[in-house]
Amino acid sequence: MVLPLVLIFGAVVASMTRGWATPTESAAVGAAATIAIAALQRSLTVAALRKALSDPVLLEKLTQLGTLPFPEAELTPEAHAKLFASDLPRVAKLVESSGIKASEAK
Repeated sequence: MVLPLVLIFGAVVASMTRGWATPTESAAVGAAATIAIAALQRSLTVAALRKALSDPVLLEKLTQLGTLPFPEAELTPEAHAKLFASDLPRVAKLVESSGIKASEAK
């Protein structure tokens, strides 16, 4: 179990020290390496993700940050569509109040 950690650490440090990536981009390299290793070890499953997202310590931290994972009953495309549709007016108002114009987006 130590080898995957060494590989992830090596990927992150090498990407920074060789000048391939900034520290922020190196964090993404670490995340990508973690996902790749989990997929290769076949431990990247929906069941494992749901188990991790039900951990009380994680749920408490997410609550402190002002967010929570979707409840089990709302993990459907229809539930997501309903949420996005209900949130659209708030996001539209936010964008409008910022003064951002579509033609200025880059």
